[in-house]
Amino acid sequence: MLTKLQLNDLQQSLKLIVDAARKTQTSPKDFFQEIASASAYMSRDPSALRSGANLADGGVLGEYLQGLPYRSKALTMTQDLWLSLSVAEQEDFIDELESKIQLYETFHNDLANWVRFGDAEPGDALYRVPLSTLP
Repeated sequence: MLTKLQLNDLQQSLKLIVDAARKTQTSPKDFFQEIASASAYMSRDPSALRSGANLADGGVLGEYLQGLPYRSKALTMTQDLWLSLSVAEQEDFIDELESKIQLYETFHNDLANWVRFGDAEPGDALYRVPLSTLP
């Protein structure tokens, strides 16, 4: 289960990654530098995305994903892995993230399935997000 705020943060993080990937398609070596720059703009620690770090450890994706019982390509993406992918594989990765962004928008708008307990703030409402839909 994710809160509305966590789902929004996850969606914004994926948008950051997709935007960086699109912006650096002609120079894939700059992909992680672009993410670090965007992270700084979003008040995340850009130095956490050091050489060799993956997107999860670099703080780009929410810490609530670190406890997942699996490691997806998005969570384990490093600069070396990114550079080893073909252009088609990079495009598939970007397309997969874009489809998740759209799915999260659907979850956000699914008002009937958000649950609030007691006097919880609207941002603390919970949604059952299937593991298969997480990055």
